[in-house]
Amino acid sequence: MGAWGSKAFENDGACDFLDHLAGAGADALASVLTGIAAMDRGEYLDVDDATAGVAAAELVAAAHGAGDDRLSPAATRWIVAFRDEAKGIGASVALRAVERIYAASELRDLWSEGSDTSEWHDHMRELSRRLEALE
Repeated sequence: MGAWGSKAFENDGACDFLDHLAGAGADALASVLTGIAAMDRGEYLDVDDATAGVAAAELVAAAHGAGDDRLSPAATRWIVAFRDEAKGIGASVALRAVERIYAASELRDLWSEGSDTSEWHDHMRELSRRLEALE
């Protein structure tokens, strides 16, 4: 995973996901979130799918007015174009996806290394709180 920071849009996977969304719209956003939210904890969730899920959850939070300041410039351009469609996804599916990623994923494993005290963990807990407040 190419990452230059711990925030949702500070990695190659999120950038690739945004490139995909540019042509796909909010349906692709919903598909990523519902797919992750439906996974059993024992199912393998790779780093690319997890980074896409975190980015998607941030976009849903921003669509509902809870996180525009967390978006990258590319994500901001996307949310300006698709805010209404992204609002229709709802915070609950985004929250379930974030909880699944945080509970068991290759992304979590890469950031944890024996500890739950990294900036990534803080960002994930904060994203969960924002999504919970929208339910």
